[in-house]
Amino acid sequence: MKLNVGCGLDIRKGYVNHDIVAAKGVTVHDCSIVPYPIPCNYFDEILSMNSLEHLSSNISPIMREWHRILKPNGRVIIRVPHYTNGATYYTQHKRGYSIRTWEAYMKFEESNRMFDFGFKRIEYAKIHFIKGVHVYNHLLEFVINHFARKNPKYISIIYESTFLSAIPAKYLEVCLVK
Repeated sequence: MKLNVGCGLDIRKGYVNHDIVAAKGVTVHDCSIVPYPIPCNYFDEILSMNSLEHLSSNISPIMREWHRILKPNGRVIIRVPHYTNGATYYTQHKRGYSIRTWEAYMKFEESNRMFDFGFKRIEYAKIHFIKGVHVYNHLLEFVINHFARKNPKYISIIYESTFLSAIPAKYLEVCLVK
């Protein structure tokens, strides 16, 4: 079973498509309101493509809920605007995100955990830049994502913590494993 949260018009075959707006093939649910009417350990995958930033500025209750309804070893795939993206200032966007956002939701030693739940690891992380006439955006994206394959923290080390963050990223995509 797979869940497509905040699907909008991106209705995917093989997914339970949830959105606040009714459409053919969509289960109507306000995904910002938890708990969801879904049993624990139900889904193998949760997909949130460009929707989490619309739900809440405090995503912790939503992340806890996604963790609850996800099966062990299940994956959450999230695409959100990077904090350097000017789109984070749109009124419908509650916040922008960094690779460090997701570290708070990792399962570390019990004494170091920020929450009463935690994901095992970040399976992958990718940063995407606006393409077009700027060739350096293609190169920057390639280099950062090449290193991020080894360790997602390289997105912060190479980009977010350096002068390169003056070049706005479009979005960040992460895959968290329960």
